[in-house]
Amino acid sequence: MSISDTILKLIEKRRINVKKNLPGDLGKFYREGGMNNILNFININNTSKVLDAGAYKGEFADEILKKFGSHLILYEPLESEFNYLKKKYQYNLQVELQNLAISNTNNYKFLTVDNNNSSLSDVKINKSIKIKCENVIDIFDKLKSIDLIKMNIEGSEYEILNEIINKNYLTKCKYYLIQFHHKNNKNLIKNKEIIENEFSKMNFKKIFNYNYVWEVWELK
Repeated sequence: MSISDTILKLIEKRRINVKKNLPGDLGKFYREGGMNNILNFININNTSKVLDAGAYKGEFADEILKKFGSHLILYEPLESEFNYLKKKYQYNLQVELQNLAISNTNNYKFLTVDNNNSSLSDVKINKSIKIKCENVIDIFDKLKSIDLIKMNIEGSEYEILNEIINKNYLTKCKYYLIQFHHKNNKNLIKNKEIIENEFSKMNFKKIFNYNYVWEVWELK
């Protein structure tokens, strides 16, 4: 191992230790093994289809490829991140890329990038970025079957999950890995409760819950 590799490993170890000391469910998530721990309880394989909504730079995709070798469909609307993914996975036949956002419509929306407060809107706000969207129902119909959906989509998870529920498509996927956003918004808190009740009604069980970090629903 080179000196530079050793330094990088030490930096990463320090970063992880800092995360483990964070308060609340975020620190608990890292202390209990992070995403790798969650994936230990998800039963998929190299023939499974995994839909990654909000792929960013492929960190989650890398975990799936390393652990399961599944077929990945990555949706990333931002041009810079999409181009990064395109270069990163250009020779990987297990990865399919879409320079789109998953939404409840086939249209354009506006993304305001603001770290943990990023959001999508139907109208342009300040320095928001115009992005193209694809309706989640059309994606379900196109893929026929989906084994796992991961959503980290800046608050759009509410409208997308409502669309899936309203069209009676919820049971067309076995696992939902969701990062809910905007925990101080009373209307969205109520919406989250309604969505979770629908999951329970449709015979899903919540197998992980790090509140407003990650939660996993499994179809039983």
